Amino acid sequence: MEKLKKILNGSIEITLTHPGNKSIRINFSTRAEFETTPATIIIRNAIAGEQISRQVTIISNYDKDIELESVESKSGFVKMVGSEKTENHFTIELVVTPPEPSNPKIRIFSDVIYIKLKGGKQIDVNCRGFYSKL
Repeated sequence: MEKLKKILNGSIEITLTHPGNKSIRINFSTRAEFETTPATIIIRNAIAGEQISRQVTIISNYDKDIELESVESKSGFVKMVGSEKTENHFTIELVVTPPEPSNPKIRIFSDVIYIKLKGGKQIDVNCRGFYSKL
C-alpha cells in the first residue's frame, strides 16, 4: 500500500497453473489521495506589488477528512488570507504579490505553495506569473 501512495499506475502479474496461460497481467490506474484545483496557479499581466486573489481547493478523493496544519510559500510571494472547509474538500483563499523583477528583461516569477495537512501529508502547488508588458 505504501508503493500505491507514490505510484498511481502499474500492473499486477498473477501466475496461473492453467496449461493454456502461465500468467495474466492486470493494468491499473488509481487516483491520488488528495488533488488540488487548480494544480498550478498561473497569473498573467501581473504588476509588481499589486495583489492578486486566487483560490486553491484541496479535494479528498477517498472521502477522508481534511485538516490544514499550515500553508507556506517558498519565496514569500503567496499568503493565505482565509479558508473554508466543507465535507470532503478545503478551499484556501490566497493573495499573490508579484515581486519587483531583479532584471527589467525578466518577465516571469514563480513560487511554490506548501500545504501541510494534519497527519504529515504535504501538497505542493506551483505558482507562475507573467508580468504585463510596459
